[in-house]
Amino acid sequence: MESPKSPLDPQIIENMISGCRANRDEVCGFITVNQDILYVPNSHTEPHYNFYMDIEDIQEALQIICKINNDSVVGVFHSHPTNIPWPSPVDINGWPNPDLRWRYWIATNHEVVEWCKTR
Repeated sequence: MESPKSPLDPQIIENMISGCRANRDEVCGFITVNQDILYVPNSHTEPHYNFYMDIEDIQEALQIICKINNDSVVGVFHSHPTNIPWPSPVDINGWPNPDLRWRYWIATNHEVVEWCKTR
């Protein structure tokens, strides 16, 4: 499936903002082509300021998205409960492989911002 070029559905944006507001720690996960959110546990040892998706959790999420829901990933997201809407240096270092063509969002308590990394 091709990644949609359109903005996220307003309900998805509201769900991401609500998820950020409801947690002191960063939350993370995937957004699908069908615009569903699949949260993945944040396994980072300092989750208030960082996120890390464990490979086993990623594999389980992708299994659900691709094989059970017959969908595909359009992008990855995480929240910044600190309300800083731009990626940190750690976020940039952990950016998804550009060959995946996944989109990348950061949710704060009041907005969702899409970021693109140039090669």
